[in-house]
Amino acid sequence: MEFNINELSKLLENHYNSKAEMARSLDISKSHLDKVLKGEGIGMKVIESLKKECLIHNLDFEELTLPPKLILENQIVNSIEIIDSNNEVLASISSRDVILKDGLDVHFNY
Repeated sequence: MEFNINELSKLLENHYNSKAEMARSLDISKSHLDKVLKGEGIGMKVIESLKKECLIHNLDFEELTLPPKLILENQIVNSIEIIDSNNEVLASISSRDVILKDGLDVHFNY
């Protein structure tokens, strides 16, 4: 699981008065929080604390994480766009979302 550092910083800015306050809420030291905000030192304790904080602040924990990678033919793919001849996007598929134009459907074969 990888974390979106920008979203972690937004959590700090929008829901805490200081890094010290956020660190106390996560039950970690301020120096540990500094590492977390760089994408380091994020173990199970921090993950569980972040999940609890998301519940308290009515946030979606998944928004703090980066979507899992899609790998096709040994290549990392951010998304798959299905476009018609007029360059209109009919579908956009990522590891987190499937967005379709009305009336279309996608079937996955696993």
